[in-house]
Amino acid sequence: MNRVIKVLRTMLMPLLLLTLMPAISAPAQEAVSGQEVSWARMLWQQGKPEEAVKLLEKALQERTPTLDALHLLGQIECEREKWGQVRKWMKKALTLQPRDLEAYYYLGIAYRESGKYKALLLRAIDWRKSRRYFENILAKNPAYRDVFAQYAILQRYREQHYSAVDLGERQLLYHPEATAAEIDLHRSYDVLLENESAGKAIPWLEKRNTDRALFFIAEHLRRDDQYARADSIYSRLLDNPERKLSAIPLLLAMTRSAIAQKRETAAQDYYTQAVNALQSDADIRFLFEDMHYILSDKEYEVLQKLSKPGDIAEFYRVIWLRRDPLPASQINLRLMEHYRRLVYAEKHFRYDGFRTQFNNPDKLHYLQFPKVFALNRKFNDKGLIYLRHGEPNDRISTLEADVQQNETWVYAADQRQRKLMFHFVIDDNATGNNWRLTARLTPEMIEDRLTTDPIFQQLYMADAMERMRYENQIADISREDVAAGLDSDRHSWPKKINAFEMPFYLAAFKGTGDKTRYNAYIALRASQLWQDGKEYTADHNLNYGIAVFDRRWKPVLRQEKIIRANTIKSWSDSLGYWPAQFTFESADPMLYVSVFARIPEEEKVGGYRFDLPVKRFPADSTSMSDIVAAASVRPADAEDEFTWRGLRIMPNATRNFAKKDPLYVYFELYNLPADSLQTARFTLQYRLKLLKKQPGNIFKQISGLFSRQQEETSNLVERFANDSISIEYLALDLSKKLAGHYELEIIATLSESGIKVANKTEFDLN
Repeated sequence: MNRVIKVLRTMLMPLLLLTLMPAISAPAQEAVSGQEVSWARMLWQQGKPEEAVKLLEKALQERTPTLDALHLLGQIECEREKWGQVRKWMKKALTLQPRDLEAYYYLGIAYRESGKYKALLLRAIDWRKSRRYFENILAKNPAYRDVFAQYAILQRYREQHYSAVDLGERQLLYHPEATAAEIDLHRSYDVLLENESAGKAIPWLEKRNTDRALFFIAEHLRRDDQYARADSIYSRLLDNPERKLSAIPLLLAMTRSAIAQKRETAAQDYYTQAVNALQSDADIRFLFEDMHYILSDKEYEVLQKLSKPGDIAEFYRVIWLRRDPLPASQINLRLMEHYRRLVYAEKHFRYDGFRTQFNNPDKLHYLQFPKVFALNRKFNDKGLIYLRHGEPNDRISTLEADVQQNETWVYAADQRQRKLMFHFVIDDNATGNNWRLTARLTPEMIEDRLTTDPIFQQLYMADAMERMRYENQIADISREDVAAGLDSDRHSWPKKINAFEMPFYLAAFKGTGDKTRYNAYIALRASQLWQDGKEYTADHNLNYGIAVFDRRWKPVLRQEKIIRANTIKSWSDSLGYWPAQFTFESADPMLYVSVFARIPEEEKVGGYRFDLPVKRFPADSTSMSDIVAAASVRPADAEDEFTWRGLRIMPNATRNFAKKDPLYVYFELYNLPADSLQTARFTLQYRLKLLKKQPGNIFKQISGLFSRQQEETSNLVERFANDSISIEYLALDLSKKLAGHYELEIIATLSESGIKVANKTEFDLN
């Protein structure tokens, strides 16, 4: 037997050595280096996730994997929502470390998210796996990252709303500083209120006896239009110095409540308090949840670069100023309209379900959405359009048994936005309030939209060969409208708003230092506001004001005043109009100006908003101010808004003058050169030109054909000044002129040099 063993040993030993030789001679394969992982992380942080993934995948093909490399791949692919790839890399990580909590964490997220897009049975399988991974982490280390919050999201998906809230609360016990977890916990409470019966949810919240639960009880009351009870809870929480809840959601909820009760001043105050109270990252996120619905992609990119609460508060101040139709008003009307729309959208456009390709009517992906579109978690597509553009000018639906639910919204063109059309359907695979945008309409829908746009008429009349071309054109229009509509917004007035004309103009003068002074003139007639006196109420107020901002939207002037209706009536009876004037100075080359007048009780509004390139008066050359056509110019007895350089200049912003009254003109000359006697000599030429005759009765029109009256007249006056500035005013007798629209040009010629400076103004003569 020993001999047999020796023989076998002699025969097998060479084979054994041959088998072991490669293992002995070959060096161990190198692992992915920490430097490569660092490079990949740097690329990812620079916004280059694809390059980071390629670098790591190449490294893993050539070298032994490490947990660091696999974890980073899982993080990046999770951010990119590549759930299959997340599962691939995290399962590979488990081969290296079977109890790797990081792999469990990302596998839980990956199976949770991939389950959303699957049919019921496959969805249940994925979600069961997700739950196992999260529960494994909780069993081993409940303080690991935000595992409770991630598990809460899964429970919310599974419509286990009470469990989702409990898990979210437990997350904050472990990590009270977790901003994302706190925001998501509020979402879980919000979804619970929306989807569970009040009879069960409210007693459950009352038993919790926490500030957050009490807040959502108030939210339920507000949504149920029980504003007084809701407000009392908000106020009690806000006044409690020991509350464990940010003031921001309280103040924003109070803003909604005040808007629903048509208390604009209170709503503005609550919102302002919220912005001024920003401190923590959670505060910033709470405010963002209300604001992101109207941001453009460019604004969103700017906001992402900001981190300081003061900078973020300034950002929101500026975006609402830019959108406000009457920035001179103390109430930001666009902001108030935003909250009105939010309150309405909460009631009519809520959708908490999944937005998947399965229930997407735009199966071929004709539509392209801006980045901000993906931020929405609360409303359907109708809600997003409504929050940006308000109530459409027209709604069209096709109501037939075999046609899916559909509606087209049309927004007419205005001064800032072209006509927009949005087509919504509830897909055959969708349920509930899941209205989605689409680019394609069925023939039945086309027939009901023939008067909406010419393209539908063309498609309806087209033959089979042409139909595809017109269908593609409709898809192209939809793509453009959706891209533009979801990256912009517009203000809308209540339907009962009445606009009135408000005569207004600006006159520029040399100000202090290198600044330019502007006088802003306003005029209103009682007959404009109350035609035939039918609506006239003596004790109504007219709010009027001006807002001027520099290029950085810092205020140069912001004033709002109030005048009684009976004062306007009195001025109109005596002078023919009521005048007002604002004055401001600036050295900025470009200003943003808004003036307005509003009678809130009657919903009447007038005003203007425009960009103002600032006029310059060079310090080294002679120049002339703008010309003011006034009702009177006389030495001032006392100071008031119309007093300037010792004169009371009564402006006439209507630029409408009676022939029987003198027309006063006022202007200034700057940097006049003095001669040897310290006297600047110059001539003033007044040129009056009739631009358009006023139409009258047939006899006046015929007699006017034979009139020898000159359509252009000129007057020359010699003047001198003992200073570099000359103040000029004159009363013109135009009683013998034809009624009509005139241009007055004033030319100043320096006697010694012959240099000329000039300016013009226009007015109507009756």
